[in-house]
Amino acid sequence: MGNHNDIIRNYVCAVCWGSLHTIRGEIVCRVYGKEHAGFVTRKYAEKRRAESYAERANAMWNIGKYFFESRTEEELIRMITGGEDDQGTN
Repeated sequence: MGNHNDIIRNYVCAVCWGSLHTIRGEIVCRVYGKEHAGFVTRKYAEKRRAESYAERANAMWNIGKYFFESRTEEELIRMITGGEDDQGTN
């Protein structure tokens, strides 16, 4: 793999994708230390993070679409102003 500096520069924690650093000659997660074991390439983590953001954006769009398309304008106004909750009761 390379020396410690190369690993710290090119790899991140396998659990939280956070930075790594060296403690007494051992490479560990900068935030969680030995609680998080292992590391993955920074490139892999960046790719997965981008995919996760895209999945989240898609999910939020779908939730918003369902939320607004399934209610009338009057229902939304009542919900926003406190007239009634989303179940039609208060």
